[in-house]
Amino acid sequence: MFREEVVTEEADLKKSGYFISIGAGLNQKPLIETANSLGLKTISIDKNDIAPGFEISDVKILESTSEYRKIYSALRHIPLTDRIVAVGTRSYGKATYSTAYLSSKLKLVGTEPEVIKLFESKKTYLSFLNSKGLRIPKSYEWKNKSSLNKLLNEIQFPVILKPSLGNGKIGIEHFETKEEFKLRIDKNFPDSQKFVLEEFISGPEITVLGLTHNQKFHLFSITDKWTTNKAPFLELAHTSPSRFQYLEAEIRIFIQNIIFYTNYSNGPFVAEFKIDRNGDLVLLECNPEVGGEFLADQLIPNAYNYSYFDSYVKILAGRAFTAPKQNATPKNLITCIYYYLPPFLASKIKSIPDFVPSIYENLFFEQNLKKENDIVDRSRGNNSRVKVIGLTRSQDINIESWLDDLSKRIEIGY
Repeated sequence: MFREEVVTEEADLKKSGYFISIGAGLNQKPLIETANSLGLKTISIDKNDIAPGFEISDVKILESTSEYRKIYSALRHIPLTDRIVAVGTRSYGKATYSTAYLSSKLKLVGTEPEVIKLFESKKTYLSFLNSKGLRIPKSYEWKNKSSLNKLLNEIQFPVILKPSLGNGKIGIEHFETKEEFKLRIDKNFPDSQKFVLEEFISGPEITVLGLTHNQKFHLFSITDKWTTNKAPFLELAHTSPSRFQYLEAEIRIFIQNIIFYTNYSNGPFVAEFKIDRNGDLVLLECNPEVGGEFLADQLIPNAYNYSYFDSYVKILAGRAFTAPKQNATPKNLITCIYYYLPPFLASKIKSIPDFVPSIYENLFFEQNLKKENDIVDRSRGNNSRVKVIGLTRSQDINIESWLDDLSKRIEIGY
């Protein structure tokens, strides 16, 4: 059954007013469009004066999304025709802190800034969650080069070295042996405050999206995440339904525990897990963010027939929302978001052909992420991807074979 938060129509009408969007870029448009469709006026903040979200906003503020104090000051000096009722973001990192700061200052639905601060460093929040008994990859700590060299005999290889403040798969390194890792630290010693060193969990990976309302987690999607087999493990595709849909109850409990221990109140939440050789969940990372990868705005509507952003805006604005059903994915369809990667070496794009679906496929989304003459390089992580498509088809196919076939269906010119 659907679970509906009880708010009267009269109360909903009292929630009309301005919705603040921290960010006005292309990825932010679904959030702004949804706020508009729900009868809210929109105030958008972005440092880019031609940000596409400004075109559909009632008020625009030219400011960096990380400058939360300047944004707050600007809001206090703008003559508004109605009250501010909500603030949200589709972005990540510092923009999420700005959102929390503003919701706190304006006494709106949100999460306290100090809670968001906890998630800034992977090292900090993973260590904290581990202290609460939640399963994360085993990590290694060091103070200096001498202590790290001594640690070499204790480390169980293979391992992953990644920036503590990184995102988008940038800077991730994989080491199979002690000898490989020793060459790395001798050549370029990693600062213990800036890097996380952890065991490499071999196994499939899943991504989980949802929203939290009054410290209750509502799960929206579980997708299988397909990556390249070498560092930095760039994302190739997400598919739904997940092969691990049967772990839904365990996933809900795991994330609800994260919400409880971190005191996260209201807003988006995304988590990535590995499934280890025993079939258990291992948390790789999590964040109080919508997440990218076109999951919220493309996969969820097409796989689940559900609007992520409609619920997001309603939660922030204090309106009634309907949480999705459990196990709501169609049993006879595969939904896929697929990304086209550039070659290993830096290359200039000459052409990006359109994707032509087969008679068995429904193409519901296609977007070029780069343009002709752009230089692309896999070292830039997920930001190097050239094109993305969204497809549905019947499940009478091996998914890995299908993904391999998709990789060959477009010949991007370099």
